Amino acid sequence: MDELLEKVWSDVNSYRYWEKNERILLAVSGGVDSMALLDVVRRIPEESRPTIEVVHVHHHLREDSDADLLLVKEYCERYNFLFHEKHWDPHFHPKSDIEAAAREFRYDFFSEKMKERNAAILLTAHHADDQMETILMKLTRGSALSGYSGILRERKFSIGKLIRPLLETEKEELYRYCLENNVPYREDSTNQELNFTRNRYRNQILPLIKKENEQAARHFQAFSQDFLDMTNIVEPVLKEKIATYFEKNHASWQFSIRLLENEPIALQRLLLTYFLEKIWSNEGVIAKKIHVALILELMYNKNPQSELSLSGGLIKKRYDTVIFEKTSGLEEDLKKFPTIYKELKLNQWLQLPINGKIGLFSFSKKSVAVGNEKIKVFQLSNKKIQYPLVVRNWQPGDRIQLNPREPFTKKLNRIFIDKKIPKEDRDKILVISDANGIILWIIDYAASIWLTPIENDLTNNEDPEHRFVVFEK
Repeated sequence: MDELLEKVWSDVNSYRYWEKNERILLAVSGGVDSMALLDVVRRIPEESRPTIEVVHVHHHLREDSDADLLLVKEYCERYNFLFHEKHWDPHFHPKSDIEAAAREFRYDFFSEKMKERNAAILLTAHHADDQMETILMKLTRGSALSGYSGILRERKFSIGKLIRPLLETEKEELYRYCLENNVPYREDSTNQELNFTRNRYRNQILPLIKKENEQAARHFQAFSQDFLDMTNIVEPVLKEKIATYFEKNHASWQFSIRLLENEPIALQRLLLTYFLEKIWSNEGVIAKKIHVALILELMYNKNPQSELSLSGGLIKKRYDTVIFEKTSGLEEDLKKFPTIYKELKLNQWLQLPINGKIGLFSFSKKSVAVGNEKIKVFQLSNKKIQYPLVVRNWQPGDRIQLNPREPFTKKLNRIFIDKKIPKEDRDKILVISDANGIILWIIDYAASIWLTPIENDLTNNEDPEHRFVVFEK
């Protein structure tokens, strides 16, 4: 018996994926991964073999994808598997984020077929290399806490569950299996295109990691399982603590700072993270991990009343109480200045909702005519600033240090009063802050000690460490 077949058969018996002759759907694209899985499940000994039906989506994203469909269809005809196909009309292809849209279309079809065929199990051919890519991508770009465990071997889906029997199998093993057993498959030419994020990880980063350690894939899978185990242990504790400290009142939540501050700071962070990711996000509020630090700052600053705006929500400190409120109706929200929280990416412009654009540039990459009165340029001090920088709405309680000879900070609200800025204009004011929350600039109003105005034209310089904030009205 082939090593891969033996491994999958052993897992089927150990995890009791299905009963003999139970109807399952197997998602097959025609690539080496899914064709290997289809062939392995076909060859499972009769006492454990399910009734196989194949689902295939033709995305119409490649000129040669007709051949993928034909290959899968011919294989199914050869072995008498019921074959279900669906086509994604190119007229409905979005202009951006097509990978996510394709995935949504694909899984909607799988769910639809599971219900239609009364099949409680869907198999997909995600493998160990997919697991490595997923974990690396989530660590790199950030994720909800639960996301760091990567791809799950089994999860609830549609009317049943989705199972990934190859999750501990490296792609190299799948190629070897298909070669040794004459299993046909097709290569997706777009897998080599580096304009897709996952392809860059697959073709550039994973080979380097595997070169460092041939057992890397196994270690990533072990990390995934360890993290999942830890999450499963911690989550009930967090739920219990949420029930203890958080109180729901109609459309809002609240907790007492005095009570929560008795817990270790690590537990406070976990509780706030869990609340934002698992509870408030389900109520339509968009919160990011950076907001946990901002909430803690709001809790412990000396201002008895302050607020933090999120997309769809408002967090208010009222003396000892922190209140989480959903913003009222869409029509009222549209009247307000939009909530902004955008990272400044190096050498890229960011269009602002007010007139103007702003950017973070390296000295060697940007040349600007500073004499233009519509352009402001500041050099950043590298001594204390932590990247990334973000452009966001100012918040009550925000402070800025304006005088290098004085270690004191000044409230933004006081600056607005001193400058006689009308209250209705204050909601439109944006700030730049660093990763530690230090306010660097009240855009177009006041610069901190960490920014130095540039009076002369910028010219090329070999020092890439110099960073400049450029604002153009």
